[in-house]
Amino acid sequence: MKSKPTLLLFLLFTCFGFTQDKQLNPLYQVSFLLYKTTQDTITIKEASTLSYQDKSHFTKTHPDDIYWVKLDFFEHSSLLSRNNWILRTGYLNKGVIFYQTENGIQSKIMGSFQLNKNFTGQFPFTKKSLIDGRYLYLKFSISTVRSSLAKKGFVFYPETLSQFREQFVSKRYLSNTNISHLFLGGAIMGVLMALVFYATHRRREYLFYILYIIGVGLYLLRGVWDFYDTVIGLYSKTSFVLNAVLEMLSNIFYLLFVRYFLDTKNKYPLLNKVISYAIVILVVLIIVESTSIMIARYSWHLTLLDVRASFLSVLVLFGMVYLIINRKTNLNWFIVVGSFLYGLGSMLLYAFANGDYLKMGVLAEITIFLLGLGYKIRMENEEKTQLQEVAIQNYRKLLRSQLDPHFIFNSLNSIQHLITTNKRVSAIKYLNKFSRLMRQTMENSIENNILLSEEIQFLNTYIQLESLRFDNSFKYKISVDKNIRPNHIEVPQLMIQPFVENAILHGLLNKKEVEKHLDISFSEKGIFLECIIDDNGIGRKASGQLKRFQKNRKSRGMEVTQKRISSLFYDQTDKKLLTITDKTDAKGNPTGTTVVLKIPLQE
Repeated sequence: MKSKPTLLLFLLFTCFGFTQDKQLNPLYQVSFLLYKTTQDTITIKEASTLSYQDKSHFTKTHPDDIYWVKLDFFEHSSLLSRNNWILRTGYLNKGVIFYQTENGIQSKIMGSFQLNKNFTGQFPFTKKSLIDGRYLYLKFSISTVRSSLAKKGFVFYPETLSQFREQFVSKRYLSNTNISHLFLGGAIMGVLMALVFYATHRRREYLFYILYIIGVGLYLLRGVWDFYDTVIGLYSKTSFVLNAVLEMLSNIFYLLFVRYFLDTKNKYPLLNKVISYAIVILVVLIIVESTSIMIARYSWHLTLLDVRASFLSVLVLFGMVYLIINRKTNLNWFIVVGSFLYGLGSMLLYAFANGDYLKMGVLAEITIFLLGLGYKIRMENEEKTQLQEVAIQNYRKLLRSQLDPHFIFNSLNSIQHLITTNKRVSAIKYLNKFSRLMRQTMENSIENNILLSEEIQFLNTYIQLESLRFDNSFKYKISVDKNIRPNHIEVPQLMIQPFVENAILHGLLNKKEVEKHLDISFSEKGIFLECIIDDNGIGRKASGQLKRFQKNRKSRGMEVTQKRISSLFYDQTDKKLLTITDKTDAKGNPTGTTVVLKIPLQE
């Protein structure tokens, strides 16, 4: 790290300059006049006859304009004979400087897009390099920005100071500012913490937060690392294309972060639709703007730049106002405040032409977003705790509702009837199955989850008991896919029984035809255990009509089970865990009901 010695040397250099006589000031301003044209046909011989004007006559540059500069060193004539000198031309996309040699007037390319990584913005010269002993002529164009030439200046200084300025002032001091290091440290911290969050929760907003930091970090800190300037060139055409792409990519990652952080798909449909359109527009802009730069259509680029700036300003303003008006959770404020701080940094950048303001704005924004991610985790944990409490309450209600009093009463009546009619063997068999079912229910009530094999055994006992109670009026089958290991899979207990009970009592028993059957199957579908309960009963519509004429108490098993599914698997609400289908024949007559229940497999 050389930031501290760099700063010290810079301060010593500055102090030395201020303590000496003004004649020893190492930087000298050179007078110049400008001429603007759109034709690239003027020769150096014709350049001396052009009608040059003062720089105050020139406002914003245009990519199609070509400028000639007449640099006049007359007032420094005596000074120039002492040393070799360096002229700093500054940032020019295309440029050629004309100077005197023993062989006549020669030229040297000076543009950043022409020299790429070899661009320095410096021209070494002596008094002998001056045309007519007084002038240097510079032809240039600025293609990528609208620059005010009224503020343009050219300086020169002794060649002996060039190495010092390049190593300790011009490059390292500007690129290794404390603001850049602060931003870099904050960005790294944000990425690391978001990686921990993502590894734990696997939520997309953490991933897009990381990508946003990387994109905006590469865009803002490209000048911090020397290898970037060495390999690509800080002011090269390649670098300019990369900057445009990185800036728009970071905007896309920002929008995706907002989408998943606020769950706009479910909570803010209008904003979600706007974000979708905005992402498509930005992708198109990336392609069109990059292409326009590569084929040197710089006027297109500047127009697209204006369109992009206006579009993003309106988009961010709309989003902030919309989230303030439609605030459903406190998460909105993290997006609003973070976006405001970024916007403030952008405005200060344009007002004072200092990139540090934008870095501070982005640093504040990503810090606010990181706090928002932490707050969201806490909020979700609180919601999860509340849902768990609701699940426990629903579970207790479920246990109380599973063994319907009517079922127990009817079962006891059936046993009594078998005994009084001297069907003792059948009565003992029925009583054994009934007691086994009661014992299984009591044993399983201790645990939240049971093995699939135990759940199948429970269902088998329950269906046998119902079959005996109703004189074997229906047939049933329980099948398990050969790829499933029932002794290794856990399921929430009593999750399937209410659907089986509903199929028997409301579907099969009300059917007049002789053949009645119930099929239960288990298979593995990706991350889910799929259970299908299929019957050929009278269907839900006919069953609902019959219930209106019955005085029996309404069964709550299905209702409680559906609430239980929602509470146990709240993080899978975007998946259809429960599907109930009414089957019909070709004529539209009901032929039964199929229930598909998907239970997430535990890792």
